[in-house]
Amino acid sequence: MKKKIVIFGVGYYGRNAFRVSKYKNYKTIFFVDNNFKYLKKKIMGTKVYSPKVLKKDHRNFNYIILTGRHIDEMRSQLLEFKIDKKKILTWGKKDLKLKKKYFIQRSKDIYNSLKKLVSYFKKYKINFWLDHGSLLFVTRKQDLADTYDVDLILNVKDLSKLERICKQICNKYKNYYYKTQLYHSYLLKKKIKKIVLFKTSGKNKNYEPAIFEFNLLVNKNKKFENLAKNKIFSKNFWKKKIFLKYKEIFLPVPFCHTKYLNIVYGDNWKTKLNFYKNS
Repeated sequence: MKKKIVIFGVGYYGRNAFRVSKYKNYKTIFFVDNNFKYLKKKIMGTKVYSPKVLKKDHRNFNYIILTGRHIDEMRSQLLEFKIDKKKILTWGKKDLKLKKKYFIQRSKDIYNSLKKLVSYFKKYKINFWLDHGSLLFVTRKQDLADTYDVDLILNVKDLSKLERICKQICNKYKNYYYKTQLYHSYLLKKKIKKIVLFKTSGKNKNYEPAIFEFNLLVNKNKKFENLAKNKIFSKNFWKKKIFLKYKEIFLPVPFCHTKYLNIVYGDNWKTKLNFYKNS
């Protein structure tokens, strides 16, 4: 008989926990999440509740799965609810590995989409660089399918060109769409549009879509602001670029990119951790 589990969190890692639970002999009976916008909705066909429901009855599930970047906070909350420690399991990256065929499919989606983007950026004469998690993974020679999204950074002045490119890709190719949100720029003292591009696989729910988050760079008064991470740098890591090979393409990365990674992730960025705080 399958063990009944609850998954804490409906984000990328929680959704992957749901996927892998199917072949770990577990059955997910519901999700819990502290974000009220998800409550009483369905994710992956499964209902989402507030963690407070766990106060009422601890007997209807065998385990609660914690994963993602906020495991410590989740555990503290559950212990406040007096949930038995033996029922709390933590799943790291090794536990969330997709089946090989799904990982390969997601890897192909990301790689082929990257090739399209590189071609469009060249056509429109847009400078861009790998950023944050994607820069980290390519520097470590890891597959980008192992991370949630692909981070690319480009100058804020190229934002209108970027949106034009995303519209063209969505019109020309099947299963692409993009969303817009807002960044806040401290240097410019205003809100700036954020664009995220998605490549789905139709109705396939066995792995996450290929997601491309476009970080924007603001250069003002000899300061350099990465809008996605709310970070301001005194050094211009983007004054020129070098290239790292990812599979069969060469991708631009910031100048002195290892120093940049030291600032963003700390001195131990080379270490591949099973959990996510410095991933």
